[in-house]
Amino acid sequence: MFKRQTGNKKGETLIIVIIVAALLLIIGAAVLTFASSNLNSTSKNVQSKDVYYISKSTASIITESIEGGSLGKLIRDKVASNFTTNVNKTVGSEWDKKWEFSPTIVFNEERLQGYKVTGMKITFDSTGSVTSVYGSTVTGASINMNDIFVKYQVKDELGNNYTLKITYNYTGWYANNNGKEKWSNEIWKAENVEN
Repeated sequence: MFKRQTGNKKGETLIIVIIVAALLLIIGAAVLTFASSNLNSTSKNVQSKDVYYISKSTASIITESIEGGSLGKLIRDKVASNFTTNVNKTVGSEWDKKWEFSPTIVFNEERLQGYKVTGMKITFDSTGSVTSVYGSTVTGASINMNDIFVKYQVKDELGNNYTLKITYNYTGWYANNNGKEKWSNEIWKAENVEN
């Protein structure tokens, strides 16, 4: 009887091969599904990191623009127009004003076309004191701008986004000599960057 059972090995081998093939097929399908899922997750993670790095780079550009560029000039000009038109023009006059405005930032580089800055808002308090007057013109003032909050969000086409809030402080002196405005002893200081 033992010989008869071992004599029919071809059928047993075929069943074992089919079972092993089915197991390998199931394992292969599972590995393929996992790899595909992992690839999608990695792609989304890389895209999300791109948004993060673009947000941080934008923060550096905003800081440069505030400290010595057009955004800092825009902020100073708003404050200067306030105290040259709305403040009592006598030495020692002080003011305290809250500001809020929303400039627009656009990426010009072709490789950044899928990204955009949204919801940019700048808020701050300005305080100061008139230090000199000539006739009805403020010719000198000390300026403080505390808690200049710059908040914005960078988004991509896939819906990934990253929000940053940067806090700056400013102190400086304003002078107006025959219509030529000059800012001096300026200190712009980035105090905090948070998401």
